[in-house]
Amino acid sequence: MDLGVCRAQLFPGDGDRAALLLPGARYVPAAPLLWFAREVLQADGWTVLQVWDEWDRSEDPTSWVSDRVAAGLKHLDYGSPLLVAKSLTTLALPIAVEKALPGVWLTPLLNQDDVRTALPKVSEPTLLVGGTGDRSWDAQFAGSLPGVEVCELEDADHGLQYTNDPPRSIDALKVVTSRISEFIEQLA
Repeated sequence: MDLGVCRAQLFPGDGDRAALLLPGARYVPAAPLLWFAREVLQADGWTVLQVWDEWDRSEDPTSWVSDRVAAGLKHLDYGSPLLVAKSLTTLALPIAVEKALPGVWLTPLLNQDDVRTALPKVSEPTLLVGGTGDRSWDAQFAGSLPGVEVCELEDADHGLQYTNDPPRSIDALKVVTSRISEFIEQLA
């Protein structure tokens, strides 16, 4: 479907719970973390709108993210949809705070001021997922946030993977998938 600013895919659910799934800069919804996040949500009956786009670095990243979030939220038209964002689209954290939206933030850019400023203000359920091998992850900061759940993978990189170790990367994906499942159960 066409959201105006980008393409998207809608996966209808069986209830009144909806999620907006946002890609990374070059991490589309077919990539493992987003693919299985959607699978977890769908298995639990959620409606999922996944934004399908890639940031081309010529646009302001914050504007690029906010345009896609606005278009997705307008199309979903649900009360408080869950935001599921990867890397660049975690710049949507100030929007989540402003609109009081819950979120799953995969490899959040904890080294960005907008993200660091927004996180202590979250009022809705929030899950941060990151790896200690990712230079955008700040374990001390993530662990200091009251009311924020943290899933941290030792030595995992920005893709929550391990170089030249596919079995360990698959195990990491299992951990993340399980944590997302546990997190959304709390939202019911």
